Amino acid sequence: MTAYATAGDSEKLLSARMDGYVSKPIRVETARLTQSRITNDGEHMKNADNSAAAFVDIQELLARVENDRELLCDLLTIFKQEFPTHLKSLEQAVARKDAADTASVSHTLKGMLANLSVTKAAASVARLEQLARTGETAALPDAFAAFAQDVHGLLLVMESYMAEVRP
Repeated sequence: MTAYATAGDSEKLLSARMDGYVSKPIRVETARLTQSRITNDGEHMKNADNSAAAFVDIQELLARVENDRELLCDLLTIFKQEFPTHLKSLEQAVARKDAADTASVSHTLKGMLANLSVTKAAASVARLEQLARTGETAALPDAFAAFAQDVHGLLLVMESYMAEVRP
C-alpha cells in the first residue's frame, strides 16, 4: 500500500517485482482483489513466476494505449467478457480434435492476448494454433493443458488491473 498514486507509479512498483499495488485512498474492491491475488486464495499464486508480472507486461500495455487509463479499462472489460467464451470454445475444439476450429479460436485468442501484452500466454496459444494448422491433433490436449496453466488466474489479475486503472 502506498501514497504514491501518480501515473506510472503502479507500473514502476510492479516492474520492480512488488507483489501488488494499492494506492490511497483505498478502494475496498481493489484491496480485496490484490490481497486475493497475492495470497493463495486465488490458487494461481503458487510461485513468484505466476505473479501479475508474469501475466502482463503492464508497462508495454500502458504504452500501447498511450497511458489512456479509460481506454485500458474499456479494453480490459471487453477482454473479461469475451475471454471465457473463447477459452471454452478452444477447450471444446481440442476435445473434438477439430484442427480447423482449434486453429481459428487459437488465432483469435493469440491476438487478444498479444494486444494486451500477455506475452507468455500468447506464445502458448500460438503453439496450439501451429499444431492445429499442421494437423498434429494428438499433441493438442497437452498443448491446451499448458495454455490453460498459462492463463489460470488471468481474469483475476485483469480484474485487479481494472480496479487500479479506473479513472
